[in-house]
Amino acid sequence: MSIYLLTGEQPDAHIDSWEDAACNIGTLGPGEYVLNIAEKLQAEVITANKVHVYSGHALMQGRHWYVDGEGVECLIENGASGVKRNDLIVARYEADVSGMKGISLRTIKGTPTAQTPEDPTYVTADLYANPEAPVNEMPLYRIPIDGLVVGTPVKLFKQASSSGIIADNVDFDGKVFTTTEKSKLSGIASGAQVNPGNATGSAPGLMSNTDKSKLDNIASGAQVNPANVITNGLTGATNRDAALNNFFNYPSTLNATQVAIGVKRGSSWTADTLWGSNKRSTLQLGGGTQVIIAQPVYDDSDSAAANVVVATDGTLRRSTSSKRYKTNIESQVIDPDLMLKLNPRSWIDKEKAKKANKEGTRLDDLSRHTGLIAEELDELPDGNLFVIYDEKGRPDAIAYQNMIVAAASTLQMQEKRIQELEERVLKLDQLL
Repeated sequence: MSIYLLTGEQPDAHIDSWEDAACNIGTLGPGEYVLNIAEKLQAEVITANKVHVYSGHALMQGRHWYVDGEGVECLIENGASGVKRNDLIVARYEADVSGMKGISLRTIKGTPTAQTPEDPTYVTADLYANPEAPVNEMPLYRIPIDGLVVGTPVKLFKQASSSGIIADNVDFDGKVFTTTEKSKLSGIASGAQVNPGNATGSAPGLMSNTDKSKLDNIASGAQVNPANVITNGLTGATNRDAALNNFFNYPSTLNATQVAIGVKRGSSWTADTLWGSNKRSTLQLGGGTQVIIAQPVYDDSDSAAANVVVATDGTLRRSTSSKRYKTNIESQVIDPDLMLKLNPRSWIDKEKAKKANKEGTRLDDLSRHTGLIAEELDELPDGNLFVIYDEKGRPDAIAYQNMIVAAASTLQMQEKRIQELEERVLKLDQLL
């Protein structure tokens, strides 16, 4: 068995990186931390394809590494319309075959999905037990990507406190307290009772003897904290059940000040009435018709463009185009031949066809719709830019209002070709 002095002058170089890492592990622990100095490796989205990581120092299982004042830019691949993705920015520790070690920041691309995205996998190793491990990756940030929008980086690392802060918050057994816990302990008066026993009707304990007496006097099965009398049309109800009975005692015919909503009782939906003020329409959610009826909205017509979108989760959202609601705006190159490859179609909606079959109406008497098929558009180059996908990633709808930019790309291409042809004709005329 041998003993070595590391912090002391020796005739030859005698301290290697593993020994230095062991000292750091004993001081701050074996984990992976960002130290409380410099800019603490803060991250910022610069463009739709770049995230800038600022300066800072960190420990990876005792290995000290840092980013200098210039910072590091990490590249992010473009997202796709209608799907989400999580990318990871990691610090990658690598050892080559000669034993030399290095570190770099890299982006691990996640898997696109129309559902909730998961973080991609990364490589981990025990660098203390295996100092020659070829790779270990320390996650720094999750980069959420929704469609074409790169979201705010989500911090994944722990930030280590300085040793002085830790020393101020330990007890005599070496256990670490939080600042809040230490303040609580410091505020306990000398001689205060610790771990009091159970209360009785005459002596306080874990609760006052007065509260204990109140609890003892409550009969088994008694109702606790009954509701106060409910007004606004539900007067006379003195508990929850009575309030609900009064609430659902509504006329069978709705008038102009009532709103019908679907209420789920057990496994079935029924239409119930929610009373409200100044309501002009009937709103039916879930009930037998499973539709939303807003007759006043239909009656109040307007020549402006449509600006309401139904999302895949059923929510209604206002469609906007102002740059006030956008970020990471960039120029988009679109295949100029996209509009020339479109395949116009006409069809009858399935729901209307089903209703016609039930009512005995001929399909030839139904009006046909003209447009495009989302699956066919999705197969064209750049067609996916205008396809809306459902939660399973399947083509579901088409953003027709956005296809004006594809038409503009085609017109610009044709205008360029027209100008080239005019120049050629002019040259030919000059030769004649």
